Amino acid sequence: MKKLLRKCPICNNSKHKLMFEQKFALIDGVSFLDGYDVVSCKQCGFVYASNIPEQSEFDTYYINANKYEHETEQPDVITGKYEHILQEIIHFNADKTVSIVDIGCARSEILRLLRDRGYSNLTGIDPSINNVEYLKSKGINGIHATIRTLDTSKQYEVVVFLAVLEHIRDIHQTLSTIGAITAPNGMIIVLVPDMTAQASGELPYQEFSREHINYFTEISLSNLMTQYEFLPIFQKKERGELIGFFRKKSKSIHRDNMGEKCIQRYIGKSKKYEDEIYTNLSQFLDVPLIIWGCGTFTQRLLEKMTFKNIVAFVDSAPKYAGKNYKGISIIPPDELKKYKEPVLIATSHRYIESITRTIRNELKLDNEIVKLHIDYSFAYSV
Repeated sequence: MKKLLRKCPICNNSKHKLMFEQKFALIDGVSFLDGYDVVSCKQCGFVYASNIPEQSEFDTYYINANKYEHETEQPDVITGKYEHILQEIIHFNADKTVSIVDIGCARSEILRLLRDRGYSNLTGIDPSINNVEYLKSKGINGIHATIRTLDTSKQYEVVVFLAVLEHIRDIHQTLSTIGAITAPNGMIIVLVPDMTAQASGELPYQEFSREHINYFTEISLSNLMTQYEFLPIFQKKERGELIGFFRKKSKSIHRDNMGEKCIQRYIGKSKKYEDEIYTNLSQFLDVPLIIWGCGTFTQRLLEKMTFKNIVAFVDSAPKYAGKNYKGISIIPPDELKKYKEPVLIATSHRYIESITRTIRNELKLDNEIVKLHIDYSFAYSV
């Protein structure tokens, strides 16, 4: 796989400062990226990942290994996570026939919320055919496409772009396409991780994942959107996320001095936390181990540490079925019954309580469990 240096996605400047080198172990059939450089633009201050593959490699990954198809076992449940965005959409768009599209929608809770409030002209666009078919089964128009294959002949009055922009390598093509499908005076709603926010209960370097390759603050998000004639209406923060509401217009950019400071603080806190984790895990280098979770942290862990006696990996995501790392199988949870002795290292921070219940209550196993995200605390802020 060819990896290329990347110009700043905001100001197109080629000069940057290296802030961090991320490295991953490659797991057969799961990983597609062995690492990248986190850099800050010397001209505008935006922080982003460089030395990464072309956009087509990311598109293939999202089509063939889409974890968002299986994020929940109950996809019909409405969590209310996007209720605050829903209210703003309703505030600005009282007409319930307004055309609304959700790009990179997955199962699109926001479209289902709008449907339940009486909005009828709804479309979801996603690279996963399973997600598209799911939306259609719920009475919502679904289109199977990536940004690169999207038909730009149709325009929408509201474009929803939630938790997608941080994943995009070719931002120029993406926002040019979104500009083309946004109707005159149309609105775009963008949600990205807020790199100025405080995070807790998170493992180190999770924001530098296989998928997150752009790191935004209010300034850098505004700078980016104005380059594509989207004028900020307002921005707000919710639970570690930055939500921006924009309309088409042009505006000059301002240097983002906040982004580099936030990322530098994040790197420092992550290193301190990671060093502590690795120090404590060093006692397990030679003992039989099972590692539960094959995501960002595990791939970084395998690159940084050499465990000599990994018996198996465990992950419940269907995309991992039948895969392996250096000949070591990735098994579903119910196959753990075969392994009653090894220590279990649980690297998933989001589902740790569910994992523990599965091990203790369902599988009736007494293996020692190392719970990284509970045994350690992690927080960063400006």
